Amino acid sequence: MKEASPLNTRCPRDGCQGAPVERVTLQHHLRPELRDSLGKGPFHFCESANCSVVYFDAAGGAVYEAGDVLLPVSHKAQGVGVPLCYCFGVMDDAVRRQVLDGGISTAPQHVKARMEAVGCACNTTNPAGRCCLGVIGRRIQGYQQERQVSRGKSLHDG
Repeated sequence: MKEASPLNTRCPRDGCQGAPVERVTLQHHLRPELRDSLGKGPFHFCESANCSVVYFDAAGGAVYEAGDVLLPVSHKAQGVGVPLCYCFGVMDDAVRRQVLDGGISTAPQHVKARMEAVGCACNTTNPAGRCCLGVIGRRIQGYQQERQVSRGKSLHDG
């Protein structure tokens, strides 16, 4: 753990603007031995994919990195075992497979249907403290671009 700058809402590691998150979000995601040492906040989430910082306390408290949280963070990781939707179990590798195989993913529709049926708890279950649909949409776009590139290569290889 490293110390954050007092009253700074920018990530102390890479300088990107942090997104506010509730204390309950950190309590849900931090390793148990770190939960009791939480300061008063306000807490922020670093969205930068290239930064190891996940949370920081803008009032000068601790900085929590990827190794300090229980699950992989979709903003910072991709692949097998990385959740995109923490409420309903949508996984990054499954979305990638859908897109690479067929060009689309049913993940957004699945999440929306489940949200309407049973509700969600994004502020707690998602490390970013908010709905996952934006991340899912961006990830689908990235995989669609990957599919186009790979299909273009195979057309030129043949």
